[in-house]
Amino acid sequence: MFLFQNMELVQDARSVRTYRDELDILREKASRIDRLELDLNKHKEKLNELDFYKARVEVETQGDLYRWKLTLTTEQTLGEILSFRLHGSSSEN
Repeated sequence: MFLFQNMELVQDARSVRTYRDELDILREKASRIDRLELDLNKHKEKLNELDFYKARVEVETQGDLYRWKLTLTTEQTLGEILSFRLHGSSSEN
């Protein structure tokens, strides 16, 4: 009877060690999950910042293109006016 109880205790001790090892593994995984969630949130914030700056760059680019087009149109118009004046005044002489 004593031998049987001793074998049961040994088996229980092995089971406890196994469960402790599994618990340690699960705690480590939980710790990694917490770190990964923090990293994920940081990356989400950076992605939102990048989206914001991307939108600003697009707006600025559109504004720059509009101003550039306006400048070219103005220069073209001034060139046509000067050309008309030059040709107009030379044809009057």
